[in-house]
Amino acid sequence: MENKHIDRLWRGEIQIGDYVVPCYMTPDEVRFLSGRGVSNLLGLTDPDSKSKSGQVAGSRIRRLFTYSAFKPILEQRLGVDHIDSLKISTDDGFSVIAFEATNLVDLFDAILTVRDIVPRSKLTKHQQHIIERADILIRSVAKVGIIALIDEATGWQYYRERTALEKMLNTLIAPELQPWSKLFPDEFYMELFDKYGYKAPRDSSRRPRFFAKVTIDLVYDRIPMPGGIYKILKNKSTDPETKRRNTNRLHQWLTTEGRQLCDRHIWSLVYGARGTPNLPTFKRWVERAHPKMGHTINLFSRLKEEDEE
Repeated sequence: MENKHIDRLWRGEIQIGDYVVPCYMTPDEVRFLSGRGVSNLLGLTDPDSKSKSGQVAGSRIRRLFTYSAFKPILEQRLGVDHIDSLKISTDDGFSVIAFEATNLVDLFDAILTVRDIVPRSKLTKHQQHIIERADILIRSVAKVGIIALIDEATGWQYYRERTALEKMLNTLIAPELQPWSKLFPDEFYMELFDKYGYKAPRDSSRRPRFFAKVTIDLVYDRIPMPGGIYKILKNKSTDPETKRRNTNRLHQWLTTEGRQLCDRHIWSLVYGARGTPNLPTFKRWVERAHPKMGHTINLFSRLKEEDEE
């Protein structure tokens, strides 16, 4: 664990269900989450622990790499040093053990790979519980989304340079039209056919016209980017003189990173659709797991529901 002393630290809290996770922003624009807070979120308190205090140290996150079912997959996906804690201290005497926020998103994603590869019978109940928590977290937090959450919670948004949002957009939106390649998997539209009560055709490209609006609502309007990306992509795809839409697809204006962000979001929708019995339930899940940017909603309310079950 490294030590980092800084003269100033922006501090805030993210309310996640019944949990409060402290978050931090350093002057060099690196965002952190409290190790103890994330340990609590993942349920890393060992149910067989003899500790009377009930406190959970940030180092428990590193213990995930010691589980025989987790270790080879986490090390392959992340490497040994990708998830490392940092002890931050300030001139006013404050100190905290924290983890870089976007690295933790990578960790949650890698934990889901364990679920996909390791048979459930090989996992302890405690490990299954950790995977279930990671699944809820990864559905609700993408790298860009967690940046926005922490910026708001810490107040950093008031200090951010005016060009910061433009820089972020440049990582997602390409300056020139990209060659077409398939972004939306057939599974995405198969789930829409099912939820809207249509018989799925052999060719998933033959679908109701209103599916285009549904796709905009589910995907482009809910990508975790301040202000959303639909209007930007639409403007890029519109001829400035004729004001008519070009024949290109919206996603042809995405960079590689933008496509990766959309791909993760789309597959989250697919899994969410598979886990809900009907369209109204699916819509409620979407509003909770992927609210439109700017809407006030408790992203992690499902954590409380899970604990009550």
